[in-house]
Amino acid sequence: GPALSGAATQQGLKKIERVPVRGTLYDRYGHVVAANVPSFSIAVTRQDFDPMRHEGLPLLAKILGVDTNYLRERIDQGGFYTRFQPVRIWRDADARVIAGLEENHLKLPGVDLVSESKREYVAPVRASHLIGYTKEISPAMLEKVSQTADSDYYHPGDVVGTTGLESFREQQLRGVKGYEFVAVDAKGQRQSRLNQGISDINSIDGSSMQLGMDVDLQEYAEQLLSPYHGAIVALENGL
Repeated sequence: GPALSGAATQQGLKKIERVPVRGTLYDRYGHVVAANVPSFSIAVTRQDFDPMRHEGLPLLAKILGVDTNYLRERIDQGGFYTRFQPVRIWRDADARVIAGLEENHLKLPGVDLVSESKREYVAPVRASHLIGYTKEISPAMLEKVSQTADSDYYHPGDVVGTTGLESFREQQLRGVKGYEFVAVDAKGQRQSRLNQGISDINSIDGSSMQLGMDVDLQEYAEQLLSPYHGAIVALENGL
């Protein structure tokens, strides 16, 4: 009796990533080109939520509106790298999903709601060749960075700059991850912060950049070019 009671109340530590806010992109006159908006993601710690035997898998699939095989694939992908690191399996959760998770959090140990931000391109231009875009890192990209100094930085579910400036200036724009250490019980439920948060590592937001492009001029050029494919070169006559 006492032994089982002790095992039930035994606490462990969970290391939770805090993703920094990506740097904002401005045009030459200070107009916002790429910004960030609040978002919620769902992360699963495989050690606390084993998809092969956990009864909560059908419940989580129902809340998300997906097939259980899809969830197994997402969780297994993250579990290949580590069983103890929370891995994002769902991004930009809406109010319905958030409410479902909050209502059933005791039935879903190892499932966490993570507050972060997502990229939003707010300028009335495409300029995809210059700005590029971000997306979830692929297994091929993870394999590529595993041979670099960033081998310990990226995990499945992370967002990374893929093309254009988003890729070329990835290290400056992404910032530096932080970490929060929390005490959890035997069911993986959060109990308290370790040392009242003294041991936490604060994230460092990414650096913003001011570009040489003129958003208004770029928008006008795109209107002139539509619906054709090609390029426009604008020269200033010095005479």
